[in-house]
Amino acid sequence: MTGDLRIGIDIGGTFTDFTVLADDGGLVLWKEDSTPDEPGRAVRQGLAAVAERLGTDVGGLLGRTSLLVHGTTIATNIL
Repeated sequence: MTGDLRIGIDIGGTFTDFTVLADDGGLVLWKEDSTPDEPGRAVRQGLAAVAERLGTDVGGLLGRTSLLVHGTTIATNIL
């Protein structure tokens, strides 16, 4: 995967989903178990796992990221 990255994160009740798209069309999908007591923990763990998969650390991953979008379906799922 080369070029800038765009990362989408969705915190759900069961999984926190990550979609990483590179300028060259490369795509990484990752599912991390959600952590309802502290949703940010699943985000940190997932970013670390994606970074490792790409052969870098979180700082390197975020340094290449031109767009990071976050959403949650937790409230929707409750309804």
